[in-house]
Amino acid sequence: MIATGAAVIVLVAIYVLYVLLRPLSPPKTILLPPVIPAQVQVNIPWPADGQAAFGATDYGLLAIHNQQTPTPTASIAKVIAALVVLDKKPLSTGQQGPAITMTAADVALYQNYVANDGSVVPVSTGQVISEYQALQAMMLPSANNISDTVAIWAYGSLAAYRTAANEYVKKLGMTQTTVGSDASGFSPSTVSTARDLVLLGQKAMTHPVLSEIVGQRQAEFPGVGTIYNVDTLLGNSGVRGIKTGNTDEAGGCFLGAADITVAGKKITVITAIMASSTRGQALRDTLPLVQSAVSQFQNVHVLNAGQVVGRVTTEWGSRTDVIAKDNVDTIAWSGTALSPKADLGSIKAPATAGTTVGKLQLDYAGTSYSSTFYTKDTLTQPTLQWRLTHPL
Repeated sequence: MIATGAAVIVLVAIYVLYVLLRPLSPPKTILLPPVIPAQVQVNIPWPADGQAAFGATDYGLLAIHNQQTPTPTASIAKVIAALVVLDKKPLSTGQQGPAITMTAADVALYQNYVANDGSVVPVSTGQVISEYQALQAMMLPSANNISDTVAIWAYGSLAAYRTAANEYVKKLGMTQTTVGSDASGFSPSTVSTARDLVLLGQKAMTHPVLSEIVGQRQAEFPGVGTIYNVDTLLGNSGVRGIKTGNTDEAGGCFLGAADITVAGKKITVITAIMASSTRGQALRDTLPLVQSAVSQFQNVHVLNAGQVVGRVTTEWGSRTDVIAKDNVDTIAWSGTALSPKADLGSIKAPATAGTTVGKLQLDYAGTSYSSTFYTKDTLTQPTLQWRLTHPL
């Protein structure tokens, strides 16, 4: 009997040790990803003629209209020239930069453009201008001669400039753009698409010097006096640039930039219109695009603070909801499919309420949004009674 009793005690001890020490299944987690409300798509008031595109800084290219076939850019080519020159001869805001002395060759460029009825700013041999003033002459009155002069000054020749410019636009993703024989766009050999020009406009408006210049209504040019910006939309509906263009081959063109505010956020929208009937028509067709921009962007609630985003359960019945700590809101282009990434990491019991167990992250329009996930309630260990009654 003693032996039997001892055996029972041993067996009970073994059983107790087993149920106390046996590994338990880890808590099960269920992710309940947020459901993002559908966004209302708004019709864009595209121009009747030509091709067009719409984008915004940080957002990239957002929409295109009509077939994107490379056509002459006219003077919008000067935006390429300005950026490529600034790439070689950098300026910071407040700087005039190095001096450029006009030579007989520069006078000959001026006279050639005059003879061909191109837009010019007069120059004379020995005249000295700064790099900043040259950029103003290119971008405000659209001086063809100054564009070529500055490109040659920076790169040694138009041929060398052309090589550098074509490499530059490809780096911007402007795959349908070819820089031709001049830096001014007067020649129809420089071609692009509205889609590509939106990418160009985004780059231009992120350059502090160039974005400053394109928003100026006028400037003083040595030996000439006041020069004026031919962009008549400046200041209208938030427009602050960028460049007009018109030639017989190109028709009317306008690469525009305008600031809008959506739910307290400032957005710079970029519009491009090419092959319009006239420059004036391209400008007129830009206003509806800009004015519709506020309705094209929507404030999207991706996640609310306190929202249940998951659940954790254990085999012994302890459970808790998983809660989001912060709101996640973003300003999205209408119709955009947002793709936040949510993750619930592994969790062990016991865990107190407020334990961080995961995260949601949304990378969109140049900004990273995130919210951590935490346990709402305490996750307890199993009781001795539960262990003793659940050996398997």
